[in-house]
Amino acid sequence: MIFKYLILSLFVVPVLPAAAAINDRDGKITVPYQGLEDLKTTVRVHDRLKTNVRNYSTDSFTIYTQTGRVTIEGRVKTQAEVNDIIKTANKVPGVKQVVNNLIVDPNL
Repeated sequence: MIFKYLILSLFVVPVLPAAAAINDRDGKITVPYQGLEDLKTTVRVHDRLKTNVRNYSTDSFTIYTQTGRVTIEGRVKTQAEVNDIIKTANKVPGVKQVVNNLIVDPNL
């Protein structure tokens, strides 16, 4: 198990902050700090969503975790997709709360 997270820290950690970047009002990119446990939770949420949510793409969503509070941002076609994503994320070990910043856009 430790080996899995060692590999994770070597390959995924450098990539995830870029994927978890947030644009602020000035167009600057900021990355919320994620401790190791939060990073593991973020990866577990991504994995669970890839497995259980139809049409889920890591390119379409930003997910980050801070002290067990998972924030999900992105665009989806329907409210049903939002509900499915939030329900699935809430079932992931380590998730204490899910913040829904998803936008429903039927024109996707």
